[in-house]
Amino acid sequence: MQLTRIEREFTKFHSSIKGLSGCGYLVQEEIDNGYVIMPRGSDELVLTLMAVTHGDEVAGLAVLNEVVEFLQAGFVPLQVGLALLLGNYPAVLQGKRYVQRDLNRSFALQGVETGEAERARSLAKVLQRTKFFIDFHQTTAPSTSCFSIFPFQRRSLAFAQLVQCEQPAVTRLGGRFSQDGMCSDEFVQEQGNVGITIELGQKGFDPTQIAQGVLIALRALRSVNAAASLDSVAVTTPLHTFGQVITYPASGEARLVEGLYNFKKVARGERLGTIDGEAVVAEEDGAVLFPKYKFDRQRPPHELCHVLREIVAEDLLQE
Repeated sequence: MQLTRIEREFTKFHSSIKGLSGCGYLVQEEIDNGYVIMPRGSDELVLTLMAVTHGDEVAGLAVLNEVVEFLQAGFVPLQVGLALLLGNYPAVLQGKRYVQRDLNRSFALQGVETGEAERARSLAKVLQRTKFFIDFHQTTAPSTSCFSIFPFQRRSLAFAQLVQCEQPAVTRLGGRFSQDGMCSDEFVQEQGNVGITIELGQKGFDPTQIAQGVLIALRALRSVNAAASLDSVAVTTPLHTFGQVITYPASGEARLVEGLYNFKKVARGERLGTIDGEAVVAEEDGAVLFPKYKFDRQRPPHELCHVLREIVAEDLLQE
């Protein structure tokens, strides 16, 4: 049943975007499964929206299709260059996060030859030109709401505030999110531009998540259309950063207690799981992020979960 929905959304992605040429836009498939749409008289790529960077996180595909419907209907006049990209469609067809290597750890890699590394190089041709970037993802565990996540950068934080309003944001203070390689939003920021990731919620074609994603995309279009000054945006959204990391041991066994989900509040001293039978507890009050229950025991994750700590935007913006 889900594969049928995926095939339908994929077919719609190509046909609907190509149909925008009849609405007065210049449409070019610049890379495989990647289009740039330009208003007449414009040649600058301003906003890029990407979906299915992980092949089992499919709601973003539906988000992009609904955005195109708004453009076709004329409800949202496109005044700047827009790119719509599908990250890892081969993984989508297999219902997997990735085929050989995580695409979202494959940007700017040297000396790695996998399908995902090649795809990252192809996507980079578009990403390095864009001024604003949103990558739509989903989580494995349930979430209390959608949220943004990105390396700390003042303009990216302000952009997240504009497109999400009061939904929480998670920002990383220094260093890469993963030692395995660079994420898409990191790559865009490395070019000196604005990049964020939106986690819509637990994986699947959830209509509420899709609606939320469309709203975020339309806010992004409105924000860049109006050439909003990110430097003047007052950040009031709930803001978090990474605190405690519960890593999977190099040898032995680890597991989380049942019932953890994204942004579940935990108190200092609360039991979160066990490593080799020894209890692991929260080191401080905070909120859970990315708890992992189902994974390949032969290739366990680097982290079982994170505990976020809440921070104040003003402290960051004064740095």
